[in-house]
Amino acid sequence: MDPSKPERTEELAALYGIGSAILSTLDVEAVLQRVCDNAQRLLNADGAMVTEYHEESGEFFLHTCSGSFVPALHHTFPAEKSLSARALSHGEAVVDNDVPHGHAGAIAAKLPVPIDRALIALLNGREGILGTLVCTASKERDPFTEADAQLLTAFATQAALAVENARYYQTEKTRAQELELLRRQREEQIQRLHDLHAAGLAVTSDLDLDELLHRVAQEARKLTRAEYGALGILDDEKSELAQFITSGMPGEEVAEMGPLPQGHGLLGAVIREDTTIRLSWAQEDKRSSAVPEGHPAPTSFLGVPVRVRGEAIGNLYLINKAEGLAFTEQDETIVKMLAAQAAVAIENARLFAESERLLAELEAAHRARNRLHAYVNHDLRNALHGVSLWAERLEQGASATGDSFDPEEVSEIARKILRGGTHALRLVRDVLDLARLEEGRLQTWPRRVVINDLVEAAMDAIAPEADRRGVEVVFQEPETRMELVADPDRVLQITLNLLSNAVKFSPSNGTVSLGASAGDGVGTPLMQPEGGWVAIWVKDEGPGIAPEDLERAWGEFQQVSPDESGDGSGIGLALSRQMAEHMGGTLTVETAVGQGSRFTLWMPAGMEKEERNGWIG
Repeated sequence: MDPSKPERTEELAALYGIGSAILSTLDVEAVLQRVCDNAQRLLNADGAMVTEYHEESGEFFLHTCSGSFVPALHHTFPAEKSLSARALSHGEAVVDNDVPHGHAGAIAAKLPVPIDRALIALLNGREGILGTLVCTASKERDPFTEADAQLLTAFATQAALAVENARYYQTEKTRAQELELLRRQREEQIQRLHDLHAAGLAVTSDLDLDELLHRVAQEARKLTRAEYGALGILDDEKSELAQFITSGMPGEEVAEMGPLPQGHGLLGAVIREDTTIRLSWAQEDKRSSAVPEGHPAPTSFLGVPVRVRGEAIGNLYLINKAEGLAFTEQDETIVKMLAAQAAVAIENARLFAESERLLAELEAAHRARNRLHAYVNHDLRNALHGVSLWAERLEQGASATGDSFDPEEVSEIARKILRGGTHALRLVRDVLDLARLEEGRLQTWPRRVVINDLVEAAMDAIAPEADRRGVEVVFQEPETRMELVADPDRVLQITLNLLSNAVKFSPSNGTVSLGASAGDGVGTPLMQPEGGWVAIWVKDEGPGIAPEDLERAWGEFQQVSPDESGDGSGIGLALSRQMAEHMGGTLTVETAVGQGSRFTLWMPAGMEKEERNGWIG
């Protein structure tokens, strides 16, 4: 019996066991380390290593080492004249039991470990040579034999298979991880698109501008996982922010921010340069130094302009993405889409508000037209109808045979015709003046006016009507002579309107008082002029005006308490106040139900008169 057979059987058993151990793992690095460890143990070597050949550099790389070769880990050596290169060129294992004196001695001497004996086998895989498996020993070990070479070659074949399997597994594992990552990214993109669609619906579902802006900022912050977001919209002059809506900050922190951003930093650059700004570290940009006081300090930053009709009207920006991450290109795309939706919604909200305003104006104009038609149809027709009836009676009496009219009766009829004609003429004049005021065509000529003379002229004009109604008109003259620079015709027209209303609504045997004084303007909505105020007031003993009717009393073609005669157009007060405001003054009222009313015309004192030639009033 061959004495070497038991030893060979033991080696094969060991080889099988070692191969099984190598194949039990699919981690490439672990497989290579086991190859080195088991190769060293199998051949009773001092050290072992696995090399990789880098063809582009012409060098071998010590990828994995064990035993005495550990200090040489990750070293490289030139392929030329190396034992590993001989193994590659011969296609079989190489044995060298006297390395220092062989042709590879110079290369071995440069490695950080001593090598006396070496055995090199090829790691020959299914797709070619993977590298070499090297075992080394000192002179104390018996020389490597051909049997050792065969044993290491058999082991290297198993090792190459294990390395390839591990690499295939690692490649497939990496591919599976990439596919899983792509799947998750796709699901995230689908979810983001769903959220973006939902955000778009939410944004466009509300026409209240403040609520709309808040939704845009909130949805942008949620979709990009930002800590803080805000949306600012410029005013009509595009000089400063008119609205600044925040998301991600408690209300008390927003209140502590103070004034709105002034457009000096990153936020202003987004609008001013009309461009998107995305920064992974905002502090590196010098424009971030202009952060408003109380505003969160930005780390990452993403800002996009909000454009309407090709012009930037604001910005939508976000800072500090979650987990310290930077905003991505996808985040930028999403925020741009939201900003575009916001711009459309903002424009829609503005157009809606404008259409509501125009509709309200149209409805008001329609109501005014209807009131004007009713006024012309009723008040003016009544006035002219009365003139026509009295004139007809006078004409019939003059042409009839028999006794003629009594002179007093003729005089009375003439007075009624004159009063009716004057009233009709006044109605037409008031309507024309009101139209000129609304169109900005009413002209005035400021001149020096003596208030006593003006008040007396108004009293003379109202005297016949006051006598007819049995109302006494009393002028409480000021102690000193008072003058005013204003258009006397218009001031007289306003004073006469106030007197006419006071006489009309005062009871028979009642008293209407009027006077003038310097005033401080208390109760007026205007600021005190440099020269102070001049006040002309008229007080009646009429029924007064209820608080709920005060606003209506100033309306055009409105009569809060029409008198029994129906004599009045309902435009006197509206015309008087607008005319007063046209001349820089105003008209106020103090009234209470059952206690009469006091109307005051306030005109600024100290105005300069105008010199004109050829004036046509």
